[in-house]
Amino acid sequence: MSLSTAIDVHNTYADFTAMALSFLLGLRSSTQYELNADSALPDGEMLTLTDKSDPDKTGSRFAVLTPLVRDLLANWYAHCAALLGRYQRDPQAGKTTVGVEVMAHLAEVVQHKPVPALFRIYKNGVRPANSKTTWDVLPPLLRCEDNVGRHYWCSQLHRAGCSDKAIDLFMRHIVAGNSPMSVYAGVSIAQLTNEVGTLQMQQIAKLGLGMATGLRKA
Repeated sequence: MSLSTAIDVHNTYADFTAMALSFLLGLRSSTQYELNADSALPDGEMLTLTDKSDPDKTGSRFAVLTPLVRDLLANWYAHCAALLGRYQRDPQAGKTTVGVEVMAHLAEVVQHKPVPALFRIYKNGVRPANSKTTWDVLPPLLRCEDNVGRHYWCSQLHRAGCSDKAIDLFMRHIVAGNSPMSVYAGVSIAQLTNEVGTLQMQQIAKLGLGMATGLRKA
């Protein structure tokens, strides 16, 4: 596979991964997805995700990392490591400004530095993924609202009889430092994440959706 073909594969896989994470995390519309390589970790339980500003609530909001989300992140980082290897083996890649920029960004992503984890590669460099460029790659008849995951999972969680606490956690209605600690009294975050994660796996299987991998699987 040539490097140019690997870049095409990367961009397609970046769109898929951004779309899947947007859907499963219930991300809001954003000019840049707040998914940085130092915090969006496949072995984590939660990540800080402040995609909504509220002057009355200044604390952090947290997104739960379900098994499907963790698998997506693990495969993404494995893909980035494989792509970095291809760049490093290409004799011409390090001779261009863009090639050097791409390799530097890939290295920072693989090393889990505080840089955007999801990105496309263009002729003039790296651009972080955002909701518009992600969802607009779909044909008009298949295109969804870029916050479709929030509406879909809120509805499905209610329909499945999941607890209000699990729904509030998924929807990021709880803000650290502002919400009473008693909200989660008697129940662990792991329990609530399991409620959401179990439903997501059931629904994804029911819809017949598969999770793609990139140049290398984790």
